[in-house]
Amino acid sequence: MAELKVEAQVLKQNDFTLYSFALNSKVIKQISYALPRTTDAPEEIQRIRNTPRCKEIGEYVRKPDSVLPNSIVVNLSDDVLIEPTAILDRATVTFPSEEGRYAYLLDGQHRIGGF
Repeated sequence: MAELKVEAQVLKQNDFTLYSFALNSKVIKQISYALPRTTDAPEEIQRIRNTPRCKEIGEYVRKPDSVLPNSIVVNLSDDVLIEPTAILDRATVTFPSEEGRYAYLLDGQHRIGGF
């Protein structure tokens, strides 16, 4: 499968560089993954996926007047290439393909499941 390129807004927060971009929910589901917090892995961030919660979100976003402005927060793998563009505060984010484990979910697994 071909690589996926998206334009991103470059943001700075303290010593961190953040990238804000939009992706189709189907694509973000295909390139992201979550590791649930368990007694064996207490350091993980996401709780165990709750399918009924995903369904509730899905029902909500199907309503004509629904708004869900929250961001999905991910940590990109080293396989993702980030290149500055000629436009200040813009970058091109290149994923090796539209399927793979390139975005570790820090927040948003239930929203992705709902979409």
